[in-house]
Amino acid sequence: MPDFILGDAASMSGGGCGDAAARLRVELAGGVSLELLVARGFCFETGDRLIRLGVPEAVLLRDVLASTFGEALAGLLLARPAEEEDAVGILGRARRLYATRVARLEAARLRRRLGLLSGHALVADIWPLVSRMARLQRVHVWLRRPYLSTLSREGVGWLRGVARGIYAEHLFERLDPLLERLVALSEKLPGPPSLGSVVREAAQLQGFSPAGLLPVEVFMESLAVKPHPLTRDPLLLVRLDAARLATRLMRFEEQLYRIIGVERALRRRRSPIRSVELVEASGITPAVVKNYRDFTAAKWVLVAAAAPYYPRPRTSPSRRLQAEYHYNRVLASRGFHVPDPILVDPRRLRAAYTYIEGRTLADLVAENPLHPVYREYGALLARLHRGGVALWDSNPTNVIESGGRLYLVDLEQAREAASVAERAVDVAVAVYYTIPYSVAEVAKRAYMLARAYIEAGGSPEAVMEASKYKYAAPFMTLALPHLVEKARRALARAALEASGGGETG
Repeated sequence: MPDFILGDAASMSGGGCGDAAARLRVELAGGVSLELLVARGFCFETGDRLIRLGVPEAVLLRDVLASTFGEALAGLLLARPAEEEDAVGILGRARRLYATRVARLEAARLRRRLGLLSGHALVADIWPLVSRMARLQRVHVWLRRPYLSTLSREGVGWLRGVARGIYAEHLFERLDPLLERLVALSEKLPGPPSLGSVVREAAQLQGFSPAGLLPVEVFMESLAVKPHPLTRDPLLLVRLDAARLATRLMRFEEQLYRIIGVERALRRRRSPIRSVELVEASGITPAVVKNYRDFTAAKWVLVAAAAPYYPRPRTSPSRRLQAEYHYNRVLASRGFHVPDPILVDPRRLRAAYTYIEGRTLADLVAENPLHPVYREYGALLARLHRGGVALWDSNPTNVIESGGRLYLVDLEQAREAASVAERAVDVAVAVYYTIPYSVAEVAKRAYMLARAYIEAGGSPEAVMEASKYKYAAPFMTLALPHLVEKARRALARAALEASGGGETG
């Protein structure tokens, strides 16, 4: 890398820029062109619709690697140049350093934003660069026109070449592996030139920055430029492994209707106790839409207060949305039956899943207190726990029998079954929650589920834990206490029998 001599004050008086080691020209709004030169010192020239700005290489690299100048200089490297001369590779190297750095920063930001969804996210090769462009054009509005040109049909190939030459290997990359690769690449980046070496130039750049040299007309015309849709919402370049991510450029409902193939919903039915809507069209209910932050979501705060001895439920709307999708995909990959995700909106905190036509386990128990499907549910819970997943909200209204299969819905409280307590909650809720639906055969029903759970490989310790008073107490206000006690004793008896002990009194 050439070691340019930094210019002195006399060389920065607006005289000609003379020879430069590298230059690039981008076209701005209003027919004005901006030419960035890598020169020996600061210089600028203004002419008929052409502005030339020269900066030392150390200043450019400081902006590339440390955003010292708000990326006003580095941001030009993401625009497809109308012309570029880079015989010694200064601009190419700076572009590679900048693209690597901003891609890592954007990928890390997206992973924090998506939470559990990040493990299921796939991003387009150009997404990190477009995401940075979206941020920069809000601060440096004069970049709107060159970025719009870069994302045109003719220009996007150039940007894809930048990404493919640095960090991208495929058209779509899984976010987490991409971030790991970017972190490894970033560890090889050089540090920026010392601040002391450019502090004088930094002060002088205030009068020589692109923003300071551009005529007012460029800013006014740039403000009138409508940004490219990709920079208005870079999440258009991100998708999930089994669903689409919603864009903020359209209403959630409009996107959903396009995906499921209906022009509009003819009927929408809202559940009074759940944050869901059933979307119907022509007599068919193709989707269930969940809103994770409406008033019914407050129930989890009440549940946490009413069941202080239970593992704490998730109350954050965003974490519940993320967990539902994540565990939906985890269970699907392990052979469990779950509704297919359709559309997820992590900003408006809504998600759409396919509607499962059938009857809930609660309905079946109300019809037959000892319904055979209830035994199947006990075995299903054991399979879940052996696989390391607990539902937490295992109540029978979240289990739908359809076509001879048991579907698990409402997985927003699902979690890793890391402790006996988390497995015990599943057993306790599955047993005690049925009592309001059927007061008949309470003890036999509890014993039936517990035995099926244990016979399918579930832990007797989890059943014994579920028989403790602290798990039964929250249900004393939902059902007659003596019925809850009968169910509790039945759980203890099943656990003792499986452990080789006698019956409990």
